[in-house]
Amino acid sequence: MGAKADVAIGVFAGPIAWAVLLTAKYAMAQRVCVGDLSRVPMEVASIVALAVIAFGAVLSWTALQRTPASASTDGRAPADVRRFLALFGLASCALFGFAVIAAEVPQWLLHGCA
Repeated sequence: MGAKADVAIGVFAGPIAWAVLLTAKYAMAQRVCVGDLSRVPMEVASIVALAVIAFGAVLSWTALQRTPASASTDGRAPADVRRFLALFGLASCALFGFAVIAAEVPQWLLHGCA
């Protein structure tokens, strides 16, 4: 992929994967509680979301490695903007990866169906 695509995917992979996961789990929750569906698809959705987020982090990391080490993050040159966005993509993927994992822990410990 190109440098611009790597940076864009790295920045947006985390929030999009988290939003799709949240929507998918919301759609599956009632069927799981009624017993029409097992919990396995919900867990698989979380694993897929984490894989997408990890892919975005890898792309951000490779984009960061392709920027010159002397580039700053103040935005004066295109290399500076790419470096900033690569770092932002890494931070975004870390944040949303943590959010996915943090949302999973209560589901492992508690039964949410009333």
